[in-house]
Amino acid sequence: MNRYALDMYRQMFLALRRGQTNGMPSKAKPIFILSIIESIPQYYQNRIYVNDSFLVEYYKTNLELYTDRRTPLISVPFFHMESEPFYEILWKTSERPPNYPHTQSSKSLLKYANGAKLDDELWELLQDEGNREYLKDVIIKTYLS
Repeated sequence: MNRYALDMYRQMFLALRRGQTNGMPSKAKPIFILSIIESIPQYYQNRIYVNDSFLVEYYKTNLELYTDRRTPLISVPFFHMESEPFYEILWKTSERPPNYPHTQSSKSLLKYANGAKLDDELWELLQDEGNREYLKDVIIKTYLS
């Protein structure tokens, strides 16, 4: 395990750029990242789609566990995660969807993107269950407790 890299991603997770929902910091990105981490064993490659059924289920479950107010559909954090240094949406062309940079719907994301991916180094770190548990704990303790 590369402790330096793991700590670097821990720090990135602690510095998420979050919008406001009813005057409170949004929990959508932390819940989305938590859901990705929990669904990693279901993935065969570093390619995440907004309509992956297991990711959507983890997201819905985590919404129920960690928030009691209206939280956005999965397409919102999927799109806005692109502002984070470890996440990239893989657009099909250099031409962005209509109404970009505003939040895209799941339908638009499926039409204009070939999914999203994590940094390759983060992807490799997340293949280890211990690393996943460590980063999940960081997210839960920081944003969801």
